[in-house]
Amino acid sequence: MTASLQTKKGYFYVVLHFKDEFGKNKLKWKSTGLKVKGNKREAERIMRDILAAEQEETPQTESALTMPVLIRQWLRVKKQAVRSNTYKSYDDTATMHVIPYFEGLHVPVVKLALAHIQGYYSEKAEAGLSPGSLTRHRTIIRDSLNYAVQTLGIIPSNPADRVSLPKGKRKIPNFYKQDELMVLFRKLEGESIEHAVRLAVYFGL
Repeated sequence: MTASLQTKKGYFYVVLHFKDEFGKNKLKWKSTGLKVKGNKREAERIMRDILAAEQEETPQTESALTMPVLIRQWLRVKKQAVRSNTYKSYDDTATMHVIPYFEGLHVPVVKLALAHIQGYYSEKAEAGLSPGSLTRHRTIIRDSLNYAVQTLGIIPSNPADRVSLPKGKRKIPNFYKQDELMVLFRKLEGESIEHAVRLAVYFGL
């Protein structure tokens, strides 16, 4: 089951996408009660809550449990254990990056392989995310899979433990040359920031 936001008559609606017992695609519309203007972030929060509630009412079997559902379960547990700003960081990253990627794979947790996770890191690195940013993504993926191992007991080991983050490109610093500094000093003569710039240059700041 997945969810998306739609607008109708100036209001946000949550549209649930799922398959019935015959395998046919179905839609279920639920009103958020929020007007479109200025309420997108709150509507997205309501969408996540509605989706989580619907999934709890129609729980997946262990063999069919997907990463998006697992991550949302882990987030609900994590919310009670970390500071609100830390939780928000996890929730935002999961919602914007991790969950959409794994929704597109359609792979249950029990069949999740190292290659699936490595593919995620590679795709995000190619999109320009820094190794520092990817560390937070790795925490979400690895800790949610630890939850699947230790709490749910649906997989014997964590495939994320064997995946390495891509190395970032080494940045080569670009320094002013002496003649360029002389030009800079001449341009700044009499300006309010002249002394601050000279101080930064002399002390290598």
